[in-house]
Amino acid sequence: MLQGSHLLVVDDERTTRLTLSEIFSLRGAIVSIAGSGEEALKLIEQTHFDLIILDIKMPGISGLEVLDSVHVSSPSTIVILLTACHRRFGHQSAAAGRLRLHPQTRPATCHHRSRRARSG
Repeated sequence: MLQGSHLLVVDDERTTRLTLSEIFSLRGAIVSIAGSGEEALKLIEQTHFDLIILDIKMPGISGLEVLDSVHVSSPSTIVILLTACHRRFGHQSAAAGRLRLHPQTRPATCHHRSRRARSG
């Protein structure tokens, strides 16, 4: 299903960005990464992505601003939004009619798990 698909992972957290990139690359996707909204917009101008995994809350250009740009420039691209603050951001966007909410609990990162394992 993912074999040969072009994905973009956008997150200001390096660990999240690299982990998601690795997961999708192992499944055959061609993955690009961006650490900011600005970097994502540059990549989106240069390449068509089948799927964009996008953090909402980032310094500078937010994920919602990137989402607006994607809807205009590439309306067929699927976008999955990630956030640890869905109550604050997700409901505002849903009310604006820009997305459907499917809240999920974000798992602890590997870093957090390993720290708990060492201390426990």
